[in-house]
Amino acid sequence: MPASELLLALFVSNCAAGNIASSTIDKWLAGIHHGHQIANAPWFNSQLLSQAKKGATRLAPTVSK
Repeated sequence: MPASELLLALFVSNCAAGNIASSTIDKWLAGIHHGHQIANAPWFNSQLLSQAKKGATRLAPTVSK
């Protein structure tokens, strides 16, 4: 803690892209963000993470939408 933006983007890219819906990705990241808030750790959510989320959303299976 804190998780770097690169680590979060890699998590989204490797674990979520093409496998799950964007709403699930948002929930996972919200949980990680909440853990950072509890630990009073900085949260890095900028361009890189945003682009990783967009890419994962485009690769989401149609059955998950």
